[in-house]
Amino acid sequence: MVDYETWISRIDVGTALGTSPNISEVSASHVFDQWLAYIGAASAQRRIELRDLFLASSVALWARRPTELRHLLRLPMVSGIIEPKSTDTRSWSVKVQEIISCALILIARQSTREDVEKARRCIDDLRQLQGKMDEALLASSDQPQRSALTLLALYHAGQATIVLTDYVLNGQFVGTRGRPVNVMTELQTLMRKAHEYAVLSSDPELMTWIISVSLISGKLRDDSIWANGSNINEKIDALVKSVSAREGAILSMLPSQQDALAKNLLDPQREAVILQMPTSSGKTLMAELAILQTLSGYGDARVIYVTPTRALATQVRRTLGADFAELNIDVTAAGSAFEEDPFEKALLNSLTGVVISTPEKLDLLLRSRTEWFEQIRLVIVDEAHLLKDGERGARLELLLANIRREHAHIRLLLLTPFVENAQDVAAWLSQDRGREVEVKWRPSRLIVGLASLKGRKETRRIEIEWKEPHRASELTPTVMLLTEEERDVLRKSSSAQTKAITIGRRLQPLGPALMMFPASRIAAEEAALEMAGTRTEIDPALAPPEFRVAIALASNEYGENSQLANCLKKGVAFHHSALSSELRYLVERLAAIGTLQFIAATTTLAQGMNFPVSSVVVHSVHKPYAGPLSPGEFWNIAGRAGRVGLSERGIIVFANSEHRGLWEHYTASLSEQIDSALAVAIERIADGADIKSAYRSNEGIRPFVQYIGHSVARLGSQQTSSELERLVNASFAGRSDAARAKLLQFARRYLGQITGKQQSYMKVADETGLASFSFDELYATIRTDPMLSGGTAQMLQQPDGLKHLIDALAKLPELSLALDLGHGTIDTKAVADVVHKWINGSTVAEIAPSFRGTNEADRIREAGRYVFGLVSQTVSWGAHAFLRGRDMIGGEGVALEGEDRMLPAYIQYGVSSPGSVMASILGIPRQLASGMAALYSEENGLLRPEDGSRFRTFLEASRVEVWREAIQGTRIADFVSADDLRSVWRDSQGIDRRPVRTPV
Repeated sequence: MVDYETWISRIDVGTALGTSPNISEVSASHVFDQWLAYIGAASAQRRIELRDLFLASSVALWARRPTELRHLLRLPMVSGIIEPKSTDTRSWSVKVQEIISCALILIARQSTREDVEKARRCIDDLRQLQGKMDEALLASSDQPQRSALTLLALYHAGQATIVLTDYVLNGQFVGTRGRPVNVMTELQTLMRKAHEYAVLSSDPELMTWIISVSLISGKLRDDSIWANGSNINEKIDALVKSVSAREGAILSMLPSQQDALAKNLLDPQREAVILQMPTSSGKTLMAELAILQTLSGYGDARVIYVTPTRALATQVRRTLGADFAELNIDVTAAGSAFEEDPFEKALLNSLTGVVISTPEKLDLLLRSRTEWFEQIRLVIVDEAHLLKDGERGARLELLLANIRREHAHIRLLLLTPFVENAQDVAAWLSQDRGREVEVKWRPSRLIVGLASLKGRKETRRIEIEWKEPHRASELTPTVMLLTEEERDVLRKSSSAQTKAITIGRRLQPLGPALMMFPASRIAAEEAALEMAGTRTEIDPALAPPEFRVAIALASNEYGENSQLANCLKKGVAFHHSALSSELRYLVERLAAIGTLQFIAATTTLAQGMNFPVSSVVVHSVHKPYAGPLSPGEFWNIAGRAGRVGLSERGIIVFANSEHRGLWEHYTASLSEQIDSALAVAIERIADGADIKSAYRSNEGIRPFVQYIGHSVARLGSQQTSSELERLVNASFAGRSDAARAKLLQFARRYLGQITGKQQSYMKVADETGLASFSFDELYATIRTDPMLSGGTAQMLQQPDGLKHLIDALAKLPELSLALDLGHGTIDTKAVADVVHKWINGSTVAEIAPSFRGTNEADRIREAGRYVFGLVSQTVSWGAHAFLRGRDMIGGEGVALEGEDRMLPAYIQYGVSSPGSVMASILGIPRQLASGMAALYSEENGLLRPEDGSRFRTFLEASRVEVWREAIQGTRIADFVSADDLRSVWRDSQGIDRRPVRTPV
């Protein structure tokens, strides 16, 4: 490789191990591309040599392309070359050089901690043979002095490798005096001496090799988790030690993580930081370091980690729980619905450490539990680009505005992919103490193709044009000649779906594939069933426990002929809003483990985490009733191609050639601006428009009305009026003169309408999350309805009582409860029947007959979407508001107390007892929550609200026999073992974390 020789000739050994090496990343990347091409060509003829891999490794690390290098080194055909040969008959000096090369390549590969430990054993074995082999070599050499100099150079390189292995494994190297030494100084000393001996030997190849050793050693040291993460504070030191020693150890930081820290991510002077990192570039570890920095600085601190979905909350809970377990830091997921029952109240009061919450939950806590925020010192917002996303974005914007206004001691860390105005967002949150941290490094190359169907009969083919959006490269189109079977299929139907499935099958050898169906749950299911049809079933005994649990839950919830269960059995899944949060989590987990090879999904994956795929096939990019995906939404899904450790290149293919314009648009739009969703909403409201009508018809303005109502609840109407400009200026929309003027006008008119309402009344309305006039309507209905104002808790849980409740909730603009896709005239009796069945343990399959559809699969899909979305979240929210309204009526026996206030929780979790609620809060599947709660009570007595931590301890300590007893008599007892349920629960809680398989 001439370019490598030219490149390395410009580098001296001092530069290679210097603190500021003058090595061009661009030139190194160019040379590494040549190595990849050369190795690819050589591998076809089985001519790869160890020296090729060694030199390629040195340049790859300096090109900052470690993930591509590790993918290469993990390939089966390469792994055999790296293994030291015990029967090597070559000369001792050649053998020493090759074993050191093998050891350094193993450290660079670091698939597991075992790679680095094996490297150390290789060098130790050399040392055992050194004395005997030296004598033989020198005695037989024609040039003994030159041979001696060669050996001295090699032995110094070997000793440097020992220093490096000890440091990568343990963060230190203990010198001859029994004390740790400065590792960089030790490496520099050893490699300079090695280079001096190589020069004296007059062997140019040895000199090149020594400089390559210096390059690899210095970069592996610089990249190590110890060099980047230690000596910040005691808790971070403990985390670094823990994650480097566990199974699935983290021994190096990605370049993206190093860049984030180098750009002062952990600067304690900053009150608001916007961290921009591409998908799969290691943002979770960065969030963990920020958490530990906060907890180290404040002994009684809490940290809130905000995720947009419950499934993502489960994933974050698992990761943080496992990583912080040895540090004795609690990680708890707060319920996602509106809190009301005494059991969750007590649990929230006892929480320490890290609390994972949805934005809606945190918004409620901010309104109703101001004192709870005194101990919070950091709020982390994942997927923060959702600030621009309609009502949800406006709500998040005003939640952050309230936090900054009312609890200025809380620092903010927003995690997001690339946005164009991150500094504007940081300045909004904290003026001159806000900053952006932009990280541009990506874990893998991404190429994006547009497929077209061309030719006729035997020449029928798919041609794919390519773009590489992050590099200015010219890529040759790919021609896929079709098989006779593929031609027959496409002859019958050349739809985008058929083409997408054909392309998906062709890409399967590269690894797991994801197919995007933003517009249709039905199409996603059909594609998954089609892909599963030709595959053999996975042997359940050889699969991980998540596989068996997912099939059991799907078979129980959707019926024994569940389409999801049938797909899962063949390593395929679909992922959309009709799945429970538990099943969404299990599908994502099975993808991460490597069990699933194909997933068809709607936009529910847009806020997913740790979902590795090699390729993404784009069936469509249009959302129902909402137009095409924004560039940010597109890249948040498609950018999952080529995840770390899975492949060195991610492939994205548009299956529909009619999407050429969007293909061009997305590949040119790699970031987007965060515009205020609130500013967009207020622009849609005409001057002088009726406030109540605007609230009903414009979802984006609702959070602002509630925001002003919240201020009235805290400060009163008069002070809110005087503070109005500050309130509006606190919003992101308030940075625009036009939006600020319209918001002020709108707010003044709203204040004029509610002036005269008692502050105590406004406080209750605020705590429900409803606007004041929505609460007015609900309160009036409760007062005039004898069932709602005087019915017992037991009566309200019956179909008739629930119908009265649904009748009241159906009038509120915030709630859309109709069975017909959330629109149209609502049948309150039908909704009440669905809710009643849900809280009494009915499955989705049993609830499905209440829904329309041309077949059973359609009805089950609609029932799942309704139950896991509207019932679990929206109806439970309405039930919470109802309880607050009933409290205000006054009179003996009207207010429901204690366990009688459990209805919202029953509706959220689909259970009917306080113990089942507590079990559900702690992550126990609905199907065995009741049994587990009963066993807790047998052992510990009647469950009390303050027993949340005791219940968790009971679950964590429970043996498999307890789980076996809990599932006896349940619907899932015949589908899955207690061992599997216990194992999956413990893994999801981060207690017994099983590592994700590293694919090749």
